[in-house]
Amino acid sequence: MMLFQIRLCPVNFLLLLLVISFSSCKKHVQSPGQPELPSHSLRMDGDIKLQGVINWDRSGPSLETEIWAENMSSDTAKIEAGPCSFQLLAYRTSGDDRELIWHNQMPEGYICMDELLTYTINPKEEKQLTGFMNISGNTWMHKIPKGEWEFVIRAKTETNDLILIPANRVEVR
Repeated sequence: MMLFQIRLCPVNFLLLLLVISFSSCKKHVQSPGQPELPSHSLRMDGDIKLQGVINWDRSGPSLETEIWAENMSSDTAKIEAGPCSFQLLAYRTSGDDRELIWHNQMPEGYICMDELLTYTINPKEEKQLTGFMNISGNTWMHKIPKGEWEFVIRAKTETNDLILIPANRVEVR
């Protein structure tokens, strides 16, 4: 009789753990890890404000990204970049302690061509920056999880200093 009670305890304990794990289960999005820096750098001469606009195209389904530059000064400003100068990062929330949910790492073997993209922006003018290869579409290494995410666009300078460009919150369905 004593032998039966000793064996029953571990079985009940395991069943209890199983019930607790299922009862507290909620959909969890696993972080893809930190992305490498963009392939190309971004160089800005002048007082330039950058802003990202990201939309979810359900028919694709894909992300559609725009990057806007506004010259805040009374002098002409210039931007130089390569086609792979920007990355998209999606976070659960905004703020300093945010959790990275997704980034647009391209599939293995993806080649980004070296090309210089130059933009001249007149004083107090706003211009959309175009010609970037990896900020719109749906061919990423990691699938974008469904949910509502806070997006940021990331670039680097020639000395690998990070530039974080604010974007918007997007619901991915």
